[in-house]
Amino acid sequence: MRWLIVIMFSLLSFGCSDKTFNERMDESLAKEKTKFYTVTIADIETVFEQLVANGSCAIFAFFPQIRDKNNHIEIQYCIEENVVGLDWVFLGEVKDRDKHLFVKYVENHKYEIQPLEMNNVKYLRVTGENLPELMVGLLSEVYRLDKIHKFELVAGQFNIKGLNYSIHDLYSEFYAQQ
Repeated sequence: MRWLIVIMFSLLSFGCSDKTFNERMDESLAKEKTKFYTVTIADIETVFEQLVANGSCAIFAFFPQIRDKNNHIEIQYCIEENVVGLDWVFLGEVKDRDKHLFVKYVENHKYEIQPLEMNNVKYLRVTGENLPELMVGLLSEVYRLDKIHKFELVAGQFNIKGLNYSIHDLYSEFYAQQ
């Protein structure tokens, strides 16, 4: 969650200069060690393995149907107290609306859900074995994302080896209009 706040403040902190928006964004995120990648479901296992070895947080963001700010989904892996968890953070209308879908899917796969709160933000946390498989199932079965559907990954404090860093490919036009 801290990374979402860092990104938002980074976006708002740009002053006037001769640099383009993308150049200022690249510089700001580099200072925070935050990287954006365009990924598919096939990349989730790689991201998870590298997060466990080197990272702190990996946020997956996508538009399941209509591209508007009310339909934007984010689901994340974060390390808390040296344990990786899959987190459903209640920020935005769609997260409240789809809570039951997340809970039903996770419980049907025999995982326990911990309701937690940090910095006055509530979230649901799932820990245990096979979290990449759980994420793939959630995205493909609940949100019907296919193997080639591209979505965004925000990696906190680590670079993903084997993936191309890109801040400009997927949502930059959407975010620039917000």
